[in-house]
Amino acid sequence: MKSALFFIAAFAAFASVSAHANETATSIEPVYTTTTRTECQQASAGAPNWLGTSLGAIVGAAGGSAIGKGKGNNIATASGAVLGSQVGAALAGNGSGQPAQQCHQVVDRQHNGYLIRTDRGNTVFVPTYLMQAR
Repeated sequence: MKSALFFIAAFAAFASVSAHANETATSIEPVYTTTTRTECQQASAGAPNWLGTSLGAIVGAAGGSAIGKGKGNNIATASGAVLGSQVGAALAGNGSGQPAQQCHQVVDRQHNGYLIRTDRGNTVFVPTYLMQAR
């Protein structure tokens, strides 16, 4: 079906060049338009690094327990554990920062028609819309 439509369109194109009725097609080439666009996506932040968070909390708690006496010691230990876990998570890179953006190029190719070259040096462009069934 598609080849029949092509030949009908080719015939219509050659009929429009009636002054060159004795010409013969020597080559037929498809014509494409290519466009390039960039698509970007947010990469996932990654799984939390529990080891960095845990080690930070332990080191922070140990440092906090060395400060203060009595109730102050308990508050210092808890504060050291919380701050240590945040520092450990940040140093380990557990994805708490902003996720990275990943981009790639997408090439779109659209078929526009055919170039028909003749034995007398003429070139005829036949657009695809002439070949589409209506």
